Amino acid sequence: MHGSNIDNTSTSHDGKFSLPSTTCTVSGVDSSSIGVVEPPRSHNVGFMYVTSLKEAMICADLIAKSSFCPRAFQNKPGDIVVALQHGQELGLKPMQALQNTAVINGKPTMWGDLALALCKSHPTVEYIKETKVKGKNKYICRVKRVGENEVKRSFSEDDAKRAKLWGKPGPWTEYPQRMLPARARGFALRDGCADILCGFITREEAIDYVKIDNGKTEWSTGVSIELISNNQASYLIKLMNETHDPEDTFKSFREYYAVGTVNELPTTKFAQAEKILLAKKQQNQQGALVSEEIEANKIVVVNTAQENVNC
Repeated sequence: MHGSNIDNTSTSHDGKFSLPSTTCTVSGVDSSSIGVVEPPRSHNVGFMYVTSLKEAMICADLIAKSSFCPRAFQNKPGDIVVALQHGQELGLKPMQALQNTAVINGKPTMWGDLALALCKSHPTVEYIKETKVKGKNKYICRVKRVGENEVKRSFSEDDAKRAKLWGKPGPWTEYPQRMLPARARGFALRDGCADILCGFITREEAIDYVKIDNGKTEWSTGVSIELISNNQASYLIKLMNETHDPEDTFKSFREYYAVGTVNELPTTKFAQAEKILLAKKQQNQQGALVSEEIEANKIVVVNTAQENVNC
């Protein structure tokens, strides 16, 4: 897995992943046989020293079976190898790559927070400024690099409406005031820091590039995926809001189905999602009934004690 070096805390001089010498068995293979090398003492290396595709797959197999592995990559060692390679090209540590890589219809993308972090930390970036236009629901992002002109991009409520994003179930409905500056930022970073992002597009932007036609979602690659309807998405969001912790439920939903918004859920997963959310809702209702019963018992006990005193 060769590419541009990631930082000294996670790579050797030639940019390969490394791991302190150890021995363990994965799928019948002894990792002591894959060329684990003692790294230089000046480097705090914490990952496998991979020198071949076979070794990379053994490493990926370890991660895929770990409970620490992001849900979207669990039991998918092949996807992990590709994600780590993409991450290395961006200068990321292995687990950073897994946590911040999202695959949209087979195309790797990165979360918007990562794109901002990579550009902010780059030595050639002088500043990244984000502002809201006074009196308008419009945001502007300015990016300035050393020796280059400032790049200025904006995104407004009117832009979102033209793109049929405004009011769309999910983030565009739940927190649109975060989505507007995020889209302006995405355009500015892609245009001003294309070399830093290695051509990657942000996940939040990629997922919105769809064309709806007779209930089908046409992605830029031409592959059709049938997603749930807006009514179905709104229904699932309603169920989430009726659970004990809606925010935690939505987070678990995104991780479990590897989606960014509710309306990205394939129709084949709707029945399962509904069943899970109804069960969570029922648990919440049962918990509320138990609390009411406890309070009622407290009242009975207090009243009984008062009656005994009066007697």
